[in-house]
Amino acid sequence: MIESYFSIWYNKSIDVPALKRIVLMQQIYENNQEFNELSQKIAEAIEAVTKIDVTIMDYNRKRIAATGRYQDPSFGGIGENSAFSICLKTGKVCIIEETGKSKICNECSCLESCVEKAEICVPITWKDKPIGVIGLIAFDAEQQKTILDNCHAYVNFVQKMASLLEGKYGEIMALEENRRLTQKMKNIINSTKRQKYLIMLDDADELKQELIKAADARCDITFNSILGISRVMKEVKEMAKSIASTESPVMIRGESGTGKELFARAIHYSSSRRTKPFIPINCGAIPDNLLESELFGYEKGAFTGANASKPGKFEIADGGTVFLDEIGELPPRLQVKLLRIIQEKEICRLGSNTTRRINVRILSATNADLEQRIRDGLFREDLYYRLNIFPIHIPPLREHKEDIEYLANYFLHYYNGQFEKEIKGLSEEVRKMFLSYTWPGNVRELQSVMEFAVCLETKDLLSGPLIHRRLNREINMGFRAESAAEYSLKGEKQVFLSLIKKYRDLSYKDMEKSICAELGISRATYYRKKKKYQAE
Repeated sequence: MIESYFSIWYNKSIDVPALKRIVLMQQIYENNQEFNELSQKIAEAIEAVTKIDVTIMDYNRKRIAATGRYQDPSFGGIGENSAFSICLKTGKVCIIEETGKSKICNECSCLESCVEKAEICVPITWKDKPIGVIGLIAFDAEQQKTILDNCHAYVNFVQKMASLLEGKYGEIMALEENRRLTQKMKNIINSTKRQKYLIMLDDADELKQELIKAADARCDITFNSILGISRVMKEVKEMAKSIASTESPVMIRGESGTGKELFARAIHYSSSRRTKPFIPINCGAIPDNLLESELFGYEKGAFTGANASKPGKFEIADGGTVFLDEIGELPPRLQVKLLRIIQEKEICRLGSNTTRRINVRILSATNADLEQRIRDGLFREDLYYRLNIFPIHIPPLREHKEDIEYLANYFLHYYNGQFEKEIKGLSEEVRKMFLSYTWPGNVRELQSVMEFAVCLETKDLLSGPLIHRRLNREINMGFRAESAAEYSLKGEKQVFLSLIKKYRDLSYKDMEKSICAELGISRATYYRKKKKYQAE
């Protein structure tokens, strides 16, 4: 049975990893009712718009959704070497304008019995590999003319519909990966418990590195994990993909909540370092007096309380990737050390005179104006040029509004599962609110709003009053954080305390995120200001 799946396309020795992928796909298609139901809804939606019959097939050329003639179980199967098969093999759109006159038709096993007049086949892909096909099929001259007259528009439309299935498939695979990771970590912990006496005698630092590597090994985040159907987000993803295979530093710019760390992880897991650790470091969240020891490690006796040697983040990441988030918050004295690491590829622990060679790729991210910080003497210009070899700018959510409803529906489905709800969608009022709001917290804020709304909603659709209550201010015009000039004129303290008052109804964590996003400051700076102004 398994061998027959693989031999559909290949007449050579069995490729075990590919075979496992095919079998897993087959299990997902056959056993995941939600995926099949979504496929059928999408097929019906496409037919409602185009007035043309639609069928969706999986990797094994089995129909998983259909409309019109294809709903009849007795209707013929999908032929070998057909347009569907070619589309699945190549991962490219396949168009037949007139059946029987295309070169593809000459090789099709169903040519003699074919009743189709024209067709468009669009691949469904995951991790750049085709996993299925959506097909529009004309059975009469009128439908054929409709396809020919609207071919380009239909291809674009069906590709967008395919992206919905791709997102669903990615969600299913992510859940499967989480299940596997949980089981793997349980095995590691159980194994660790059995060897507790050995651990006491062995190098605890080495054990820590192995646990990090084992835990990190299956947390693969690829560019398919970054959701979005807008042109601008696709362009950013394509650019990031193109530089993932290099070894050069990458600087990711964007507002808080746009997904900078997600992009950094996708770059790492798309690179040759994917099997090595990915170590994220938030330069703004670690106190200045601890940051150096966290980054570079220390030797026993280096300072009071250093009772044992400890490797730093850069050592733990050896062979992998270090992600320096909020790089603009790095203190000047550590900027010099980071520059040396980039240039010399070696580190020196606190309390030691011995240098250690390391091999890491450095990715960085910031929402600060680094160019202004350079002019103010707060950030080294030479370090900036070393880190900014490949700049990537992630646009704020308000600049790609076509993704708002797409992401909202994704989070709706996710939190439906989390809270065991069956909310069907967004009301028209909520759609208008979402599109008019400026989302200062970007995707992170949208996710937070959806979690709140799904948890409290009691109706079939998310209602306007509930969303309005959560967004809290000027939905129609969209609230904008005060400009830097206003911030300066009114006084730092007054603006900061007014924002605390504004967000007082939020959870402590959400209030912190919202204020940091509006003022463009790190969490460490937020804590310092809060302590200072509330004490005055």
